[in-house]
Amino acid sequence: MNTKSCFAILLILPLPLAAVPVGRGPVPKPIKCEGHKTFVVSVAVSPDGKLVASGSDDQTLRLWRAADGKPLYTVSAADPLVKGGWVGAVAFTPNGKKVVANTPRRGLQFYASMTGKRAAGHAPLQNGAYGVAFSADGKLLAAAGDNWVRVYDAAKGQRLHEFTLNRRQVGRAWRVAFTPDGKHLAAALHSFGGREREGPLVRIWELATGKEVFTAWTGGHANAVAFSPNGKLLAAGGENDGTVEVYDWAANKRRARFQADPHVVFCLAFSADGKKLYTGGNDPEVKRWDAATGKAAGKLHGHTDQVADLALSKDGKVLATAGRDRRVLIWHLAAKK
Repeated sequence: MNTKSCFAILLILPLPLAAVPVGRGPVPKPIKCEGHKTFVVSVAVSPDGKLVASGSDDQTLRLWRAADGKPLYTVSAADPLVKGGWVGAVAFTPNGKKVVANTPRRGLQFYASMTGKRAAGHAPLQNGAYGVAFSADGKLLAAAGDNWVRVYDAAKGQRLHEFTLNRRQVGRAWRVAFTPDGKHLAAALHSFGGREREGPLVRIWELATGKEVFTAWTGGHANAVAFSPNGKLLAAGGENDGTVEVYDWAANKRRARFQADPHVVFCLAFSADGKKLYTGGNDPEVKRWDAATGKAAGKLHGHTDQVADLALSKDGKVLATAGRDRRVLIWHLAAKK
């Protein structure tokens, strides 16, 4: 499949958001987690919603208690495994017992979620990774890096797949996401140069065969990809003037296209029921949208600068966000949205 297929284009402009509540009841107030010294790059929520992990340009991995934002531990630049660069990607294992963090020049390192001590597991990478993701069964770990997307045996660190990207089209792979059944992997890619040199920057591979089965998105970096909980829809966001696109990827059809930010979208995630999308971008608000239509469905205030990353617990009740304002915010949502 490729981008030459005809899409039915649905352009939906965002509605005013100021008076729109999130879910039922009052708009929740966030718990503020402060301690990072610079830009917070990445955030993850444990599957049970009890822990939040964050990575920063200050070279630290920090763990927070989701219930009240209490800091649990920090893995700092004093750790030789982290020294030398930002912690640009974090993720919990599906059982929540470990957290994996990108450690530039030394690969992906595993830590015990409750203690911060080194744990079994390692994926050697020369220059670290920009994005990481686990399959739902925890057996596979995907990483996005310079001109490649790789899939590892999460327990052994053995490389199982590598998808090499054309350097004339792609500068780096930025984010990755598995389908819920673990059979396919999506990637959001950054272009190498001018738009005339770009290829499709959202791609899906079938892991059993290594074949590229879906491509989309041209004309600006793709910063984020996410599958709906049933795996049927793929959402992508990036630097196409803050656009989000939602695809029925198996049918090679675009279901919705809307502007989620005036400039750029950095992150997005589906709600637990798959009906809503949360997005973060250049604006300091976290925005919520109807995934089928692109209509505005609410926003959350709390950050004072760009929203760089966001993540939801498996049941959709806990939302964590990371910002350029050095804050991690934790939202306890009233409903499974």
